[in-house]
Amino acid sequence: MATGSSESTGKKKTKAGKSSTSVAKRKVKIGRPSTYKPEYCQMLIDHMAEGFSFETFAAKLDYCSASNLYNWVELHPAFSEAKKVATQRGQLFWEQLARAAAAGKIKNFNSTVWIFTMKNRFGWRDKHDIKAEVREVKEVIHQVEIGLDGDITKHRLEKLHD
Repeated sequence: MATGSSESTGKKKTKAGKSSTSVAKRKVKIGRPSTYKPEYCQMLIDHMAEGFSFETFAAKLDYCSASNLYNWVELHPAFSEAKKVATQRGQLFWEQLARAAAAGKIKNFNSTVWIFTMKNRFGWRDKHDIKAEVREVKEVIHQVEIGLDGDITKHRLEKLHD
């Protein structure tokens, strides 16, 4: 008996006459199973609320790398949302630290390190105000006249704008 296939069901008949799901329809998982756990969401928020980075959270987990964390952000919406909340909590930590330092509560506070942390982790930038003042604008217009005899006359007209 020859192997045949049924177009409507996507199943193939075996030599024994039994149907089986075609290979194209089956999802085959390749690779190691994910080590992601839903409880990692709160753990990430707690980790970053202490001022640590997203990437260092991987070091708290067994057999995990920062690239795994980024994969989880793409694959698990709850983990993606936890990362957003955790980033905000981390920024709050660093801003509270600076506030305490500004109030004199932290001796030998290294403001340079703090500034670089804020710029590199939270997108802070130096603000530069640039003012340009234009006092006089001249518009130069050239008028070209060609006479019947072929002579070309060029006139320069200047117009002053306020």
